[in-house]
Amino acid sequence: MQTTIHFAMSMLTRATSIKHILDDDAEELSCGQVHYALELDGRFFLVWNDMDSGSMIVSPVEHWDLKNLLEAIDDPMPVLSFAEIAASALAARATH
Repeated sequence: MQTTIHFAMSMLTRATSIKHILDDDAEELSCGQVHYALELDGRFFLVWNDMDSGSMIVSPVEHWDLKNLLEAIDDPMPVLSFAEIAASALAARATH
């Protein structure tokens, strides 16, 4: 099963208790700080807090204007990567 962006956002919503919303065209105009990047199948998304709604907006990095991107990111940020791993491989890593 290949992880989709919608499945990844659902997992993030459950993990953080903050709704994650996809803005695939980066048309959201509200202000907010970028909190982390999300890598999925070689594609990068920026995840930022929408100050108006309190939701986390997920936008493809390629749709960000460079000036807006530099203003929204102050410091180095974490990158979450969604990669699938079999339970048996995880168990093998846990025993080493």
